[in-house]
Amino acid sequence: MIQRIQSVYLFLAFLASFVIFFFPLASYLSDIEYIKLFIYTVQNEVPDPEFIYNKFFNIPLILLDIAVMALIATASFNYKKRLFQIKMVNFGILLNIVLIVLMFFYTDRISTSVSVTTSYETGSVFPLVCLVFLVLALRAIKRDERLVRAADRLR
Repeated sequence: MIQRIQSVYLFLAFLASFVIFFFPLASYLSDIEYIKLFIYTVQNEVPDPEFIYNKFFNIPLILLDIAVMALIATASFNYKKRLFQIKMVNFGILLNIVLIVLMFFYTDRISTSVSVTTSYETGSVFPLVCLVFLVLALRAIKRDERLVRAADRLR
């Protein structure tokens, strides 16, 4: 139901959670290495590097982001069940906070293992944007629920 503002907020939160796959989260620069952390991989831009991290390193980040997207989609398609929608958005907020903490843990872990200069990239902003839109959607859903309960009392 696109007429409600929380549907727009949920769509923007889903979009922010999806766009994170296309931008790097952080980059690390040292004398011999240039590493970029994406949500799905850790890339070393230097040819023939001694690579430290395996391909399963980023699986928790990927699973958390996909879980957040699934919860947002579930919440947006269950617009008639507002209490269920509130629970889904609350759980999405919790998982998004865990994703943010885990992202900063990963960036700190990489920067301490390879003594480098760390700079956060564009991708690290999108989970924060997603969190803001989820909180706005939660407020709008609760406002609708209060309005419906007030209308039921008047009958």
